[in-house]
Amino acid sequence: WLSRCTLTISKLVQILLSQHHIRLLPFRDLRQRDTLLKKVKPCTLRRSVEITCEAREAYNKRCDSGNVLKQRPIIVAASVESYGAYLADGSEYSGIYGEAVSLETLKEFHRRRLKILAESGADLIAFETIPNKVAAQAYVELLEEEDIEVPAWFAFYSKDDINVVVIL
Repeated sequence: WLSRCTLTISKLVQILLSQHHIRLLPFRDLRQRDTLLKKVKPCTLRRSVEITCEAREAYNKRCDSGNVLKQRPIIVAASVESYGAYLADGSEYSGIYGEAVSLETLKEFHRRRLKILAESGADLIAFETIPNKVAAQAYVELLEEEDIEVPAWFAFYSKDDINVVVIL
């Protein structure tokens, strides 16, 4: 749905798609993946939020009716996907990352990106496709440890539209 909503803003689509493809590249060697992710420059993440904010500002300027914007202001959410999305093996839905992935592993994996996004000017941080309690706990602890004051929402993955996948 995001692609459909953003097709009219070509710069935004290009940035979102390029980041999406970088994140989702499958790696057989986790060290290779981690090395590439460390090379993703903070300016890339910040710039994607800046472009989104610029698109919002352009839209607001083109809007004739101030009533629409007052009733439904446009917010910019910086998205933090689950660890499994980076693995590109389907585990973002199951939460089964392997025994080597602990709470601390998840926190360290997301820490740098979360700090960058929290300082990027986004209105909120969106933690999406959370498959289990451990991932949610990692995000909560990171928000507290890094003293992040940007509002956040948590979106959980449901295995059957009723229950969240829970791997303890």
